[in-house]
Amino acid sequence: MNGNIENTWLEQNDVPDKMNIFQRIGCLFFSPSKLFLFIRKKPTILFPIILISICAVASQVLIWEQSKSAQIDMLYNMYKGMGQTYTPDQLENMLETYKYFGFALAPFTYLISWLITSLVLYLIYRLVKCETGLKKYFSMTGYIMILTMVGLVIHSAYINITGSEAASMMVTSVASLLDPGLQGTFLYGLASNIEVFNLWSFVLFGMGFAYTGGVDRKKSYTLTAILAVVVILASAGWYLVSNGLLGSLFGS
Repeated sequence: MNGNIENTWLEQNDVPDKMNIFQRIGCLFFSPSKLFLFIRKKPTILFPIILISICAVASQVLIWEQSKSAQIDMLYNMYKGMGQTYTPDQLENMLETYKYFGFALAPFTYLISWLITSLVLYLIYRLVKCETGLKKYFSMTGYIMILTMVGLVIHSAYINITGSEAASMMVTSVASLLDPGLQGTFLYGLASNIEVFNLWSFVLFGMGFAYTGGVDRKKSYTLTAILAVVVILASAGWYLVSNGLLGSLFGS
């Protein structure tokens, strides 16, 4: 990126040399360009790791009661397929034994997703000449993923309060407004991905690679818009396919 342009951005955003945790979170929501320019100079990954992990565990704790029935059914079918039979009480006791182990493992799913997402996005945005250096992109995507985790906790809290099914679509998605009879359709899968925190994350990816990665803003926003459409359509297609596979598996 041209040095004069970079200096202009730094002057316009008045990026401080230091930002405490509360300032970073505030900037993430209200002034992301300032946060991304700060990350460009001083990338950090420890705080995103901690917050992602806390949110992952909190989400699992909030939906535990609502997910027990589905997990017991899953265990019953799994053991039945292995030629073993357990009573519901036995399965519930078994599930209680595994509960805290499951809570402890919960963060790893999201941390691995963060790792893969960061690497894939880095490779994609290299097409529009993002700067090299992975640490700042791990930091950038980590902060953006905090938004996803906030959305997940909000949804889990909604499930806990209302007693909805644990597998229900995000309450912050368009799918939550549709007729439940549309579940399993491409339209329902598409609507489930048109979700507040999902769309917000894509907007921040476009900004992040412009301000942190030095990509021309027009190119960054255009590539991000294309990527968002592709991901949303692919996710809707996978939703349709996976529902068909589950239907075949359980004979429905």
